[in-house]
Amino acid sequence: MSNNISLLSKSKSFNGEVRRYSHKSNSLLCDMKFHVYVPPKSTSPSSVLWFLSGLTCTDENFIQKSGAIQFASQNNIFLVCPDTSPRGITIENPEDKWQGPGFGAGYYLDATTDKYKTHFKMFTYITKELFELVNQEFKDTININKHSIFGHSMGNYFLFYSQNNNNNNNNNNNNNNNNNNNNNNNNNNNNNNNNNNNNNNNNNNNNNNNNNNNNNNRWTLYNLKFKLIYYLFLFSAFSPISNPTNCDWSLHSFKEYLGTENKEAWLQYDPCHLLKNYDGKPFDLLVDQGSADEFLNDLKFDCLQLACKENSKINLIARLQDGYNHGYFYISTFIKDHIEYHSKHLNN
Repeated sequence: MSNNISLLSKSKSFNGEVRRYSHKSNSLLCDMKFHVYVPPKSTSPSSVLWFLSGLTCTDENFIQKSGAIQFASQNNIFLVCPDTSPRGITIENPEDKWQGPGFGAGYYLDATTDKYKTHFKMFTYITKELFELVNQEFKDTININKHSIFGHSMGNYFLFYSQNNNNNNNNNNNNNNNNNNNNNNNNNNNNNNNNNNNNNNNNNNNNNNNNNNNNNNRWTLYNLKFKLIYYLFLFSAFSPISNPTNCDWSLHSFKEYLGTENKEAWLQYDPCHLLKNYDGKPFDLLVDQGSADEFLNDLKFDCLQLACKENSKINLIARLQDGYNHGYFYISTFIKDHIEYHSKHLNN
């Protein structure tokens, strides 16, 4: 283990280890903590499954309350549980609102307003900084090419935003590669020896450029979303905030984090908008929602179903769980299904 992270605690559980680490975050400009579960040693590297928690949570809630460790152990899954916001910083005129903005309510977005943009860059933190840190620090334990992700409430619309950005980024890279190929064909039309030599040199340069483009594409995908999602298009959700731009619960935080001058920019973080307009490869989406959820009207589960219904690229596996609310007793009841859902794809 390098000096980049410090081990705070570890406990044996289901023949693996629950560990808590701290590190200095360059993107959030503060000290951050995160939990991992390291499963028992196996003949193959562990696949990685990230869990993004909901409002008011820290990195501790899921790992302690969900019951996921038992099933992660059985399926050779390495769990990663980040925090939900920056910590230990000073916020001018902090608001006493549990749903945000502020501590425990980072909404996994990159803030753009003066008050929050310095520290509240949770999207960059998760998709770039912490992702690369985990891959580097645990490279002897995990398969760095097998990551997947799920979450609860606030921790879910992030998934859809990231998925959509992956697809758009891939299309842009394909267009750039097509332009490069057209340039190559034009260069090859020259007939004299000198030009042939130049073409050979150009082709070599273009080959190098293509290799660089591939590498850049790989890292850009890392920056926008976990690499596995690009290949498998797999994630799941517990009671997601599905339509935050049309929800009293999240509107105040969006205004504070993103401002009100360009509300069109809010849509990049709205799952219903993104799912309705998604035009990439088909993918499955498992979503559980409790029928007795005290926040059901705010979560806009019906809007999520409609958005997916209107898009043939999305296979929504929507399960309305009778009598269950929004808390961790509900999550722990169905956590086995979600772990096995991800494991089926990750480990095959």
